[in-house]
Amino acid sequence: DVIFKNFAGILKANKKEGCTLSDADIDAPCDRYSNLCMLWDGAFSCASTINPSPDDVNMYKRFVKAAVHCHVAEGVSVTHKVHLMWKHVAVQMEQIPGGSGDKREDWVKQQHQLGAGRLPILK
Repeated sequence: DVIFKNFAGILKANKKEGCTLSDADIDAPCDRYSNLCMLWDGAFSCASTINPSPDDVNMYKRFVKAAVHCHVAEGVSVTHKVHLMWKHVAVQMEQIPGGSGDKREDWVKQQHQLGAGRLPILK
């Protein structure tokens, strides 16, 4: 929420001369995207639960349903990841021993990020 409020502030403070957008016109999409990102964060957090209970799966379903509906309402492309989250993750949470959160590879992503700063730039 803080990021999008700061982003809106930057956009409002740096309006070009003749800009027809009001501050409310800028705040509205920033607020919607803030909500969308918070819903996706909740869905991913729930999907990461190790040994999820039925209540955890139900909470995931609530988050992902709201996230997908907001995602589509904003006109954002429905990617493979959105489809997988919407149609497959709850089943995986229920049927995979330990839940899908037990199989995540966040450590791989972290290693890529840590190593990215140390790689030489090829020309």
